[in-house]
Amino acid sequence: MSSLSPLQTKIIVSLFFALALSYIPVIGKFLKCFNTLIHESAHATCSLFFSGEVLSIDLFHTGAGLATTKASNWFTKFFVSLAGYIGSSLFAIVCAYLIFYNHAIYILFIFFSISLLNLIFWVRNVYGIVWLSIVAICIGLLFYKGTEVYQNYAAILIGAVVFVDAWVSSLIILIISMKDAKNAGDAKNLQQLTYLPSFIWGLFFFAQATIAALWSVQLFVPSLWLFVK
Repeated sequence: MSSLSPLQTKIIVSLFFALALSYIPVIGKFLKCFNTLIHESAHATCSLFFSGEVLSIDLFHTGAGLATTKASNWFTKFFVSLAGYIGSSLFAIVCAYLIFYNHAIYILFIFFSISLLNLIFWVRNVYGIVWLSIVAICIGLLFYKGTEVYQNYAAILIGAVVFVDAWVSSLIILIISMKDAKNAGDAKNLQQLTYLPSFIWGLFFFAQATIAALWSVQLFVPSLWLFVK
């Protein structure tokens, strides 16, 4: 049995570390906002792409978020509702590829840029402003004072946090869509737009997140597809 490469070891440690941190009361909620930021920014970006409006984005201390958008037609509302979970899953894949090809530092650039854009244009609630400011300052300090090693470890950890939460949040929305459909968020919105049950959309979000997770992991463990084909 071949031993793990240094990169594979680093990834496994980061994933377990990210999962463990998510259960620490304050730190877990703080880290959850990395994926929430991607999720809500995906809603906002999709709205702008289809000529809609972005009224605001809120990030909450619970780790949850809310993108308030305005659209004049069914088509835009439909794709904006889809964009959050799909955007998170696609970003998890992007993180995996950047890490695999030794460009993990670009994850820091992306979050620094997204944090500034949200501060300038969309986020206005107090916790959201504080969270984005802390993230932007910390990443800025990493670029200014941190060594490449620390920058790389920070980027991989953030990527792992997004990867874990993108999948876990899709599982949670699936469970909520089965037990409490009226509070199922994007799945409820899609039910109102399509008349398909929230559960169907919860299942769709979970399925696409699982496929994205498998796609990402197979970069580092190619033999994984032997078990899923």
